[in-house]
Amino acid sequence: MHVLVVDDERALAEEIVEFLQAQGWQAETVSSGADALARIDGDPSINVMLTDMRMPNMDGLTLARTASDRRGDDHPLSVIILTGHATVRSAAETVRLGAVDFLTKPVRLNDVKSALSLAYLNAIGRHTAWLDTQAKAAKTKDDADKIVALEAAVARLNVRPPDMLEEDGRKAFMSVVSHELRTPLVPILGLAELMEVEHGTLPRKDIGEFAREIRLGGERLTNAITRITEFTDLSAARVKPQPRPLRTTKILDGVAAAVGTQLRERQQTLSIVDTAQCVIVSDGHILRRALVELATNASRFSPCKTEVVLSVAAVATGVAFVIADQGPGMSESEIEIATRPFQQIDMSLSRPVEGLGLGLALVRKFAECLGGSLAIESTPGGGTRAILHVPSMSPPHGVSGS
Repeated sequence: MHVLVVDDERALAEEIVEFLQAQGWQAETVSSGADALARIDGDPSINVMLTDMRMPNMDGLTLARTASDRRGDDHPLSVIILTGHATVRSAAETVRLGAVDFLTKPVRLNDVKSALSLAYLNAIGRHTAWLDTQAKAAKTKDDADKIVALEAAVARLNVRPPDMLEEDGRKAFMSVVSHELRTPLVPILGLAELMEVEHGTLPRKDIGEFAREIRLGGERLTNAITRITEFTDLSAARVKPQPRPLRTTKILDGVAAAVGTQLRERQQTLSIVDTAQCVIVSDGHILRRALVELATNASRFSPCKTEVVLSVAAVATGVAFVIADQGPGMSESEIEIATRPFQQIDMSLSRPVEGLGLGLALVRKFAECLGGSLAIESTPGGGTRAILHVPSMSPPHGVSGS
């Protein structure tokens, strides 16, 4: 972190700089807006600025606006406004400018430190997002060049090579996986660096909060990698089911326990209807993973305070598990998109439901591994029903199921 403190009150500015330098941070001070702009223009490593609101010739808001305009997200600058004359209007203007924080004098040095830490993470996040955008732009151009070359080759040969059929899937995979892996990495790396630099001075409550955010980011990364590995192993037929007798009641109880936390967070209820109440022979781990995936998916795409229904019934060819939600529903074309691997109906990076877009594609692979099938019934505005059919056979003699 490289901090520039801008304040015509020299004693206060120097006190803040000395405090920050004692923490091991790089910090310096200037006393005017003109000098601040000269330093910011001359040193792109300055990524955080703490500026006084009222200064002669150029006030803090004008300085913040000018400095931010001069810096792009390739070298982002996070701004904190410091003032001894706080008003609602000035606070609103500070927020409108995109300043990270608004501190009032007299200010405590620990408050300055906390605000600067958040500002630094803000700068890191913006820079990482910019790098991601640049990488995507470069890849898009590279992909476009490859597609043009392939189309030209196809036109000459009058054939369509198999790789062309997979181009959209590869592009979707790279885009989604890059986003899902980078998103949790930003807070992990930023907070870990902050804890490393300030391990002896951070308050205990901050350490606990930082550790929690790092853990959540790590869990999200682990989950993403596990799901990708599962999908690739299933696609390559490297997963061999281990069938054993299973009671449908036990299966449903296990699914309810696995999704209970998510449902409670979203104030949703899970209703279970077991009209089969039988024993089937199947791989319990794979079957449970498939049903948990469907129930989780139904919860994520349904409004809060709604009901998800999980039912099982005996059918002519086996057992059918049905998961019904009260979500927005899908058209036939949207169902086709939703069941493709690494795709969602809304593929924008600002989509309301994050994820790899692997849910239904993964369940279909689980079903095929068990010798069954997955069907989706849905209409726009009418919710969605996912039907997982699993072949059933009589258990071995003397085995009552588990």
